[in-house]
Amino acid sequence: MGGVFEFYNDWTSVSARSYSQVTISGGTFGDDLKASENSSITIYGTDFSIDGFSVGYGEIAVPSGILAGTLASGEMINNNFHTYEDASIVLAPEPAIEAAIDIDPDTLNLSSKGKWITCYICLPEDYDVADIDPNSVLLEYEIQPESFRLDEQQQVAIAKFSRSEVQGILDVGEVELTITGQLMDGTVFEGTDVIRVINKGSGKSEKTNPKQTQFKPNQTQFARG
Repeated sequence: MGGVFEFYNDWTSVSARSYSQVTISGGTFGDDLKASENSSITIYGTDFSIDGFSVGYGEIAVPSGILAGTLASGEMINNNFHTYEDASIVLAPEPAIEAAIDIDPDTLNLSSKGKWITCYICLPEDYDVADIDPNSVLLEYEIQPESFRLDEQQQVAIAKFSRSEVQGILDVGEVELTITGQLMDGTVFEGTDVIRVINKGSGKSEKTNPKQTQFKPNQTQFARG
């Protein structure tokens, strides 16, 4: 019997039946984690170890042992596990929450003059932008913002990236850019936006989003460094 199941409560044991997928992000359970034939168990958390030895993320390479670590919910795991033929137990970081991202300008001319690429970040309703760690914010997993400020009333974080640094990774055409970061409690967020990149020598001003003019410079300011 197959299917997809998610566990987040208290269980005496967790057993993935054949051709099923199980995800675990919290809760407590008894002694055993069992992945039957052609099934998989994905466990979200941090600081995993097997039989006392630290292990990284990915599929567990051994068929049995004692798995310990901290689940995404913050609860501890310390359980026997066993995988059967063509089955797997996969260790993974906590899934990132999806952030709404708006990158300005919408159309970027590589030949025009400008100093900044501005990114507006909105988190899901249950989260507060004031909890974002400014030092964790990255564009394309590598470029840090030169400045970071908050509009707590609008619940928008505004990051400014060096234009020259960003242009160094861009090609002409439709480009999807990813913004990642963490909250102070370690929760990861991620979001994307698509901009148009051109290379015309006119030096004319670029298209920006007029909606963003509502964000004023009286917001809390964080400078990198």
